Amino acid sequence: MKNIYLRLLFILLILFFIFKLWSYNDDSKCLENVKTKIVTNIKADEIIDFSKEIDCFEWDKIMFTDPHFSASYIEKHTKININGFRLMGFKSFYSSDFYSFMIFLNKKEVVGFIDISSGIISENLLDGMKNKDLTLIDKNDAKFQLYEIKGNYRLDGDKIYSIRFINKNDSIKYSR
Repeated sequence: MKNIYLRLLFILLILFFIFKLWSYNDDSKCLENVKTKIVTNIKADEIIDFSKEIDCFEWDKIMFTDPHFSASYIEKHTKININGFRLMGFKSFYSSDFYSFMIFLNKKEVVGFIDISSGIISENLLDGMKNKDLTLIDKNDAKFQLYEIKGNYRLDGDKIYSIRFINKNDSIKYSR
């Protein structure tokens, strides 16, 4: 009898982990389309309205991280666990000098993300808001313009692009 309960518990745990794995949207078409625009095929002065472009799942806020972010610092100051979204820690966010992310949240839970490390840089946007990894931008304000940082190039010779609010007042709105 004891073995039956253990087997049933084991099966329920497996089903729970499978459900959690399927409930995360990391390969959705709309995320891939936006990733192509801001990582692969970057064009200066392109306007991206995330509230319209990311429509494949529910989200209410977006957070940009800079390459020096700390998941534990974000959790401490916002109560958002950005590492708690995936089975057994796989694909967890980690502090690095090389990786930046756009993280989509719904009710303070991660529902999607885009690794922007090899595309746009978010440091200029974050520096303008003076909040670094603690800025949660409302979906209605998630309208941005891509722009070239003139005179700067990556080691491979590619131009460097950044992102800014379309509405300049939003930068002030989200500053502390």
